[in-house]
Amino acid sequence: MAARRVIVVGGGIAGAAAAWHLVRSGAAVTLFRDGRPGATAASYGWLGTLATEPPLPAVIARRLEALAEYTRLASDLGPLPVAARGTIAWGENDDATAARIDALRAAGVRIESLSRRAVLARVPRLAAPALAAWAPDEMAVESGRLAAQLMAAATAAGATLIDGRVEAVLTASGRTTGVRADGRDVTADQVLLANGVGGVTLARSAGVTLRVNASPAMLLRFDAPPDRLRHLVYAGELEVRPGLDGGLVSAADVPPGGTAGVAAMAADYARAIADLLRLPAPPVCRSAATAERPMPVDGPICGALEGCAGLFGLVAHPGVLLAPLLGREVAAAIAGD
Repeated sequence: MAARRVIVVGGGIAGAAAAWHLVRSGAAVTLFRDGRPGATAASYGWLGTLATEPPLPAVIARRLEALAEYTRLASDLGPLPVAARGTIAWGENDDATAARIDALRAAGVRIESLSRRAVLARVPRLAAPALAAWAPDEMAVESGRLAAQLMAAATAAGATLIDGRVEAVLTASGRTTGVRADGRDVTADQVLLANGVGGVTLARSAGVTLRVNASPAMLLRFDAPPDRLRHLVYAGELEVRPGLDGGLVSAADVPPGGTAGVAAMAADYARAIADLLRLPAPPVCRSAATAERPMPVDGPICGALEGCAGLFGLVAHPGVLLAPLLGREVAAAIAGD
């Protein structure tokens, strides 16, 4: 019996994770990537729960499940590109921090309360409040490297990687028959849209509505003294972590002025990071990557899309955290179609 042919659209972490799970399940997988920087390249790569808002128990439970999936992933793939382990976080005041600790602990998160002295034992000179939260199981990965690692594993297992732009989903009698890419038709039994915001247009070409909004985001990388920081720090609205190759990394929303305001925002963040870490001078911004984060309106999309048989979707936020888990689940859904 011939293996079912599955086309995966999207070269970011969602597409790579899904392709890897699919080829391991026995599918004949063709993965299309168009070469343009996407949300994965500009992702902060935080794997955890401390920034979950609101901290609903069901949402927290799902994210803990996704975090646990990374243990399985490391067992299958080998060492992952982990840049930091453990998160130190606090809110706008000690009462808010205490409330967040209680809520997360009740939802099953392994979390501790830290005094300022305990925080400084982990990060000397950090401008910390009297109370902070410590989540030892959280971590950060370099998202682009992880996507490349998954893609390499998928191709090594037999997936075909094509650099090209998918223009439309092809259909006949209410079922997908493949895609049109760079002016040519490529046939398949099933198609998975795992290309974030770009999936909205492709789904529409098949008569399907994909309820996904775009949220512009930015990833800032700074030079910094070596070994100043080993953990993630979430200080109110400021997120900062070490980079795998050194320096510091911070996540931000794109300023209202768009790319014209990036330099000014980077300078503001540099000053804020210098204050937080008590650096002698603001760190120099060496890059600012922007992208449109896909934000599903009704929660993560993982499975068959109503309106076109054989068409599936995989879109989630936070995408890096959820991708390995949802990639496995959507592969199972495709196998059962």
